[in-house]
Amino acid sequence: MSGPDSAIALVLLAEDDRDVCSLLARGLREDGYAVLTAHDGAAALAVLESLVSPADVLVTDVTMPRLRGDRLALLALARGLARHVLFITGGAVHAADVPISGPILPKPLSPATLSQAVAKVLVGA
Repeated sequence: MSGPDSAIALVLLAEDDRDVCSLLARGLREDGYAVLTAHDGAAALAVLESLVSPADVLVTDVTMPRLRGDRLALLALARGLARHVLFITGGAVHAADVPISGPILPKPLSPATLSQAVAKVLVGA
């Protein structure tokens, strides 16, 4: 993914379970991604708004306090704060429940599974 001709992709991981967030962020970093984290939707939006350029991928839990992940994704895309969105969820969320399209990964998931999904989103697969 990273090399002399490619930039390191920036991923914002929005996950309210701090242990899950830490595990997934560590896995993404080990796979070469630059990772920022937030533990609720409002904090994630603030992080996105503070960036100089858009995050390459917003990985967000669908159900979070203060601002749901689906709403966060809508705002981020509409404002040009993220290029791609990937949803994760521990609940019974289906594509029809989320107002924008994007992959939805069920939790629990491994860091490797998340890294693979991020890579696919980045290449448009």
